[in-house]
Amino acid sequence: MKTLCGLSVFVVLVLASSWGLGAECSKSDSSGCQSECEKGNAAACNIAGRARQDAEDYESARELFRLGCEGAAACGSYGYLYKEGIGVEVDPEEALKWFDRGCTGDDSRSCNLLAFLYYNGVVGTAADPVKGCELYAKSCKLDDPYGCRSLAVCTFAFEGSVDEGLALFLRACDLGHGPTCFEMSAVYKGGMGVDEDPAKVAELLDKACTLQVPEACYELGLSLSEGEKPNTAKAKTLFTAACELGLEEGCDKLNTGHKSKGAPTSLEALAKECEDGNGASCNTLGERYDDLMDESMMDNKKASSSSPSPARASAQRVA
Repeated sequence: MKTLCGLSVFVVLVLASSWGLGAECSKSDSSGCQSECEKGNAAACNIAGRARQDAEDYESARELFRLGCEGAAACGSYGYLYKEGIGVEVDPEEALKWFDRGCTGDDSRSCNLLAFLYYNGVVGTAADPVKGCELYAKSCKLDDPYGCRSLAVCTFAFEGSVDEGLALFLRACDLGHGPTCFEMSAVYKGGMGVDEDPAKVAELLDKACTLQVPEACYELGLSLSEGEKPNTAKAKTLFTAACELGLEEGCDKLNTGHKSKGAPTSLEALAKECEDGNGASCNTLGERYDDLMDESMMDNKKASSSSPSPARASAQRVA
């Protein structure tokens, strides 16, 4: 095992009823969610509200979130409107109030958003990393992958156990956070704080690819296309997946003129996760914007402090 000095969406296919959303309401088809919301289904209110927000009907979205917040499920979404000034004036105190209400009602997204405010000291709150980490811990206990990932960052930031921190990153992966699965594959590939484990690397890459991380599909395809017994058919399938998810290197490997379908970029994915309350993704998004600023003079006022990946977190602790 090498020294640590070198260490630098949950997708579950279920019936709508298993989400408790009602037969006519699902996350992929929100058309029936408003009627379920009117029956008192808080989760349906949140989905219906997010759909109206995406359609820029902020007044309807706000009302649906308010209704859903009576059951805590939509409090995070409701507070986010005030945090970002979406359809309303920016109101940090109002945002904080609704995040706190939702987290008190065990809404993990609300806990994540509240934790981010405390950890970073933004939108009118004084920085209180300890309080922020406590809230991430609650979110993780509610089986939220973003909460577990951010709690892992907390563990390294406060010089906690390396094993505990890596275990939390793995839990975030198990709960469906694809980028963490991909990052952990590099940890096991390089023996960074753990024994090198090719089988674990392949497992993590496969999981990340299933969770639509194109780089994972590409890396797994490369590993299968090389060696003494290459599996070219499987490798081609993986390169195709990477290409269709928007990674040009995957398209190049196919060498068939297959073009990317223009899947959302990494920045778009990070922005979505940040909106969903993932503090680590908000910080990483800030880092990415800083990088882009260097290339195109992008305004960096919205960039937040850096948040390490599993590899970088451990490296910063022991370097």
